[in-house]
Amino acid sequence: MDKKQNLPQLDTPSTGYKILFRLVRFYYHLYYRKISVLGLENIPKDKPVIFAANHQNALMDALAVLFTANRPVVFLARADIFKNKYFARILYFLRILPVYRIRDGVNVIEKNKAVFAETVRLLINGFTLTIMPEGTHSPGKKLKPLKKGVGRIAFQVAEALNFEEEIYIVPFGIDYEHPDHAGKKLLLNIGKPIALSAFYNDYKRQPQEGLIKLKDTLEEQLKNQIVHFGQFEDSEAFRLLTKLSRYVSLQKFSGKKAIIKAFSDEQKLAQNLNLLATQNTENYRSLIAKSNDYLQKLQQNHLHETSPNQFSISAISMFFTAVWQFITFLPWLIGVILNYLPYKIPGLVAQKFNDLQFISSVNFVLSFLLFPIWYLILGIIIYAISGSMGWTIFVVMMSPYLGLFAFYHFRQQKKFIRLFRWKWFCSRKKNACKKLSEARNALQKSAMEILGEPAN
Repeated sequence: MDKKQNLPQLDTPSTGYKILFRLVRFYYHLYYRKISVLGLENIPKDKPVIFAANHQNALMDALAVLFTANRPVVFLARADIFKNKYFARILYFLRILPVYRIRDGVNVIEKNKAVFAETVRLLINGFTLTIMPEGTHSPGKKLKPLKKGVGRIAFQVAEALNFEEEIYIVPFGIDYEHPDHAGKKLLLNIGKPIALSAFYNDYKRQPQEGLIKLKDTLEEQLKNQIVHFGQFEDSEAFRLLTKLSRYVSLQKFSGKKAIIKAFSDEQKLAQNLNLLATQNTENYRSLIAKSNDYLQKLQQNHLHETSPNQFSISAISMFFTAVWQFITFLPWLIGVILNYLPYKIPGLVAQKFNDLQFISSVNFVLSFLLFPIWYLILGIIIYAISGSMGWTIFVVMMSPYLGLFAFYHFRQQKKFIRLFRWKWFCSRKKNACKKLSEARNALQKSAMEILGEPAN
């Protein structure tokens, strides 16, 4: 954007945007095994709304808001990613506007004024605005201190409306089962809207005071919508304790109730561990050390924390699982062969990114582009070999289904192999298996005590 601050017209989506929106939304729901949305009723209707979301996973966070809002959405992003004019066109096409920082060069204030003015106009005209108030993505399940940008924009909208109309900021929590992997669960937790009018008097009296109070309120509310574990360096231990507690706490739950229970328990576990780390550092460090020691011993024996019954696996259960794996091997193999290249290439490219928060986004975008191209090439190959249009259409139509089957079946294979290793290990090294079982039981008991629930 030059000194004239020319911005593209975003009010009416192009036909291309509408088509792309539907295609990406369809693929987004395929990419995750299950997407659960809580608090959808908290989004105000017919009022200016600003979504404030936590930011763990680059593009995937923005898509989570976009496909949940049920209203047109505009985003703000760092201006440095707009430097390439061709990439900037793509970002504008996707309704993303730049926000400039001092480091971005001259005329920063003037450029931001133009962007904020356009943002205000869009909000008044029924758009929702999405901002990631941390200012950058955060590794792990942790909320970084928020910036004041969301407040500045919100109060600019209020000023444009002469402080006569209500504006809402909605905390938007995003929780990934595993942010780097496809085929996992995603939970979106929308909080109660924050009415900006509650801060009008503070802002009119002293703008900085109003901005700080709003930021602090939003930070507190956003933490309530996510899992906030403050010790990133202990994330692996936290993930283990979460898994062990779920073995017990989710026994009587299923479906959506199980999803809500799992999330609330993980929140509570994180909150209580944060308190323990502050109030009783010695006990916290001891628990983390025991968790890491258990994980290290698993790694040394090529084992993984896999299942509640991994120390007492039924031979009959293993036998029937093996029979199922044998019966389904052929369709799995066909699914792998037909989908290997568009599945594998994005993963190889994503590995080259040093920033882990971009892995899932790169995988998603590349696979979204490569799969249709590959199926077109596959159709040409099949027709050249068979000469049959009917056979070609059949193979191409079946390929996505076989690909999904192969993907989830491979996860079952990995679990079966891991359980087989446990069976083999516990039959050959009974004392070591017993010690690992005792260590896990002790960790599970500690996790349940921290949750304030019985271990059995």
